[in-house]
Amino acid sequence: MKMLRRCVCVAACAMASAAAVAQPVGHDCVLWLRADASDVALDGSLGVMSMQDLSGAGHHAANGSAGGRPRWVADAVGGRPAIRFFGAHWLDLSGQVVSSQRYTIIAVVNDTRTEGSFHEVFSNWTFGNTLSSVFFGTTAIDPAGANTTRARLTDDVGGANEGQTGVGLITDRTRHFIFTGISRAVNAEVYQNRSLVARKDAPISTRNLAPPYVIGRQGPISEFWTGDIAEILVYDADLTRCELDEVYDYLNGRYGIAACVPEITLQPFDSAACPGGDAVFEVQAAGGACDGNFSYAWQRDGAPLHDGLTASGSVVSGAGTATLLISGCREGDARSYSCVVTNACGSTGSGTASLRVCTGDFNCDGGDDGSDVEAFFASWESGDAAADVNEDGGVDGGDVDTFFEKWSGGC
Repeated sequence: MKMLRRCVCVAACAMASAAAVAQPVGHDCVLWLRADASDVALDGSLGVMSMQDLSGAGHHAANGSAGGRPRWVADAVGGRPAIRFFGAHWLDLSGQVVSSQRYTIIAVVNDTRTEGSFHEVFSNWTFGNTLSSVFFGTTAIDPAGANTTRARLTDDVGGANEGQTGVGLITDRTRHFIFTGISRAVNAEVYQNRSLVARKDAPISTRNLAPPYVIGRQGPISEFWTGDIAEILVYDADLTRCELDEVYDYLNGRYGIAACVPEITLQPFDSAACPGGDAVFEVQAAGGACDGNFSYAWQRDGAPLHDGLTASGSVVSGAGTATLLISGCREGDARSYSCVVTNACGSTGSGTASLRVCTGDFNCDGGDDGSDVEAFFASWESGDAAADVNEDGGVDGGDVDTFFEKWSGGC
C-alpha cells in the first residue's frame, strides 16, 4: 500500500498543486489530466477514484463506482504510468469543458481492443445531443491491415454524417501514440503523432457544448475506450502548428514518442566567389513548423565556425542561423561547409558543400580574361593586400605565379 499512499493527496493539496503546474502551451488550456500527477487518488485495487485537473479550470475527473473505475498502471509508456481502460470504465468530468467551437484535443493513448466497434477518448454525447456532440475516438478494427484503425472527430468527421466509417488511418494502434483532433474556424484536422492523417476542408458544424463530459466512453452509455490514456490536454482554441509542436516536444520529452529530430529538407549547395566577393550557404529543416524550434551551428572542414574575422581575412556572419555568409572571400576560405541543426529532440548534420574561390576572376566581373590580369597587376604594383593571392603575408613574385596558375586554369 506504500504506492497507494504516495499517489493519494487530500483535496486541498491537489487544488494547490494543480494551480502551480506550468502548462505546455500557456493559453486556453481547459483540461489537463496526467497519470503521474501527485494528486491521482486510487482505491485499494489501483482503481482511479479521482484526478485533479492540472489546467486550473476545475474540470476534475472522478468515478464513484468501484466497478467502473479504470486502473492505474505504474509502467505503461516511456517508463511512466497510464490510466488503463478495459472496455467498461470511464471518468466523469466536472462542468463544461469546451466553450468554443474552436478546440483542440490531445491525448497520449493506445488502442488495444479486439473488436471493431466505436471507442471514445473524450465525449459530451447524451441522448439529447446525439448528432451535435463533441467526441473523439476510433472506429473500425484493422481496416487497412493488422493493428490499424481509423479516427472519428464528432459526427462531422468520420461519424454519422460520413457513414460512421471513420477517417484518417491510424497505424500501429497498440503502440502508444499522440492522438490529436482539432476543430478550426475553417477546417478540421486529425493527427497521429506529428503526422496529419485526416483533414476536413470545411468547419465542423456547430456543436452543442453543454455538459456532461466524460473520459473513456461515449456519454452515459457505451463506446468504451480499451487501452491506455497516459495524459490528455484540451484547449478552448485551435492551436497553431507551432503551438502543437510545443506540446508534442513536451510529450516527447516525457514519453519518448513522436520524436522530432530534424530532417534536412534543403542541403547546402556548392558556392563560388571571386577574391573579395561573398559566398552564401543555406540549409532548411523540418521536424517542427517554427523556425524558432531549431538552432544552427555551421562548420568548416568539421570545425565550428563563429561570426567575425577569419584567419584568411574574410568575415563570417550567420554562423548560428540557417544562412551562412562569408564576406571578402580569400583563397583560404575554399573549404567544405556543413551545418548541424538541433531541436528539442536531437541533432542532424547536413551534407557538405564546397566553396570555390575563383582567384583568376580578380576584378569579379564573372569571367577570367585580360581585364583580370590588368586589375591584378595594378593591385600588385601598389602593394595592395588584395594581391596577396597566395596568402603568405606579403605581395611579391610568388603571388604572380599563383595568380597566373589560377587564371590560366580557368579560375
